[in-house]
Amino acid sequence: MHQDLAAFYENPEVPNSFGGVEALHRSVKGKYSKNDVKHWLSQKDAYTLHKPVRHKFQRNRVFVSDIDRQFQADLVDMQSLAEFNKGYKYLLTCIDLFSKFAWAVPLKDKFGKSVKSGLEIIFKERKPKVLQTEMPVRSFK
Repeated sequence: MHQDLAAFYENPEVPNSFGGVEALHRSVKGKYSKNDVKHWLSQKDAYTLHKPVRHKFQRNRVFVSDIDRQFQADLVDMQSLAEFNKGYKYLLTCIDLFSKFAWAVPLKDKFGKSVKSGLEIIFKERKPKVLQTEMPVRSFK
């Protein structure tokens, strides 16, 4: 078994070489079960070291009944790229939770006046009933 799988997996001339479980299982054309292939690959450094790690984070579900009911907003820190973006250091991002429609407004600073003008740009298009944000209320005064 080891030589057969190694012949497919470690040969660069084989199209599915150094691939994943599915690719190797297809290459051996069902000669070995998927569990056998998975077990064999789990012992190979080339597979285990370069396999992307999947993180599953538990999320809180949000139930929204219609468009423009609830928006979420936040600031994205882009200070490291300000020299390439005409001095804009932040992005005000906002998303409608029902339609998943999103906006991004560039801001030069994160003072209340700038954030307020960014929100006004978004609210010219659509106005939410609820705006959810981590920003303190004093930011908007």
